[in-house]
Amino acid sequence: MLGWRTESPTAHGFDTDLWTARRVAELIHKTFGVRFHPNYRREWLATRNFTPQKPARRARQRDPVAIGRWVAEDGPRIQKRRPGITPTSS
Repeated sequence: MLGWRTESPTAHGFDTDLWTARRVAELIHKTFGVRFHPNYRREWLATRNFTPQKPARRARQRDPVAIGRWVAEDGPRIQKRRPGITPTSS
């Protein structure tokens, strides 16, 4: 029954690669003809340590080398500095 976890939701006809409680409920209904309320599915998944997951969204043109260079060179220059203690008169 839990073999679906290793497969992509798109392999089961869903639009995106995100397993949701509603999608699990739909898949169970399609496979076994049994209807479950999505909230029950959510509880069932949580008790089995399946937490909601969202795919990481990253730009296709992301360049990790350029990001690392920027953090090393420009990051310290623009990082917010704490103001020094200035003596005040009393």
